[in-house]
Amino acid sequence: MEERRKTSQVKIKDGSDAEEVERKLTGTIGDLLINYGHGISEEDKLLSRKDKNAVDFVLNYSKLWCKCLKDLVFSLEKKALYENECMRAVSKLFQGLESSFTSTNGAPLCEETLQMSRMMIEQAKQTEFHNTKRCRELLEVLNRQRTEFTKTRKFLKTKWKADVKRMVDAESVLFKSKAAYFSRCQTGVKLREELATAQALLNEMQANLVATYTAPPASPLSPGSNSGSATVPGGGGGGGGGT
Repeated sequence: MEERRKTSQVKIKDGSDAEEVERKLTGTIGDLLINYGHGISEEDKLLSRKDKNAVDFVLNYSKLWCKCLKDLVFSLEKKALYENECMRAVSKLFQGLESSFTSTNGAPLCEETLQMSRMMIEQAKQTEFHNTKRCRELLEVLNRQRTEFTKTRKFLKTKWKADVKRMVDAESVLFKSKAAYFSRCQTGVKLREELATAQALLNEMQANLVATYTAPPASPLSPGSNSGSATVPGGGGGGGGGT
């Protein structure tokens, strides 16, 4: 029982790992389902080291992939076209040979030649049909992959340009905010200096006013002290007359 439980747990674990790997290989960006393949190859890593900007490298590399897929599809279409033309020419050639032997009385190896001609005509038709069917299936897959790849590349390129523009706008706003902040800081420093100067002047004026109001008043001169110290002219004359 324990062994069965262990094996069932291992199977469940393996299944979950497979689902997790499958989830890692695919992802969604917006409405697009992207197949990441089997990860980054060593060739991709070597190529990415040659470019400093990883995003531009990825966009250019994906553009190269689209071009290569387009060339491959075009070459396969041309190959199928040329093969079909060749098979039609072969079929036409042996049809002419068949009609020539049929119209010639007493031609040597007539039955063998007619049999070979019919066989070559049938083979040419089968080859043309097979090439057309196989090429159509292959080109359908390649065109679908190329369309999805191109659509994903264009979507990512547009999104990257929008993100770069948003980042540049954010940097511009940040620089303007920093400049405004430093300007306000300088204005604040000047205002604090002016406020400190005004406060010092106000404190000085208040100190002068307090000193003026708290100083003792000057004492006035008394009348007795003024009469005793003053010289009376009549007193000097009377003393002289009594003598």
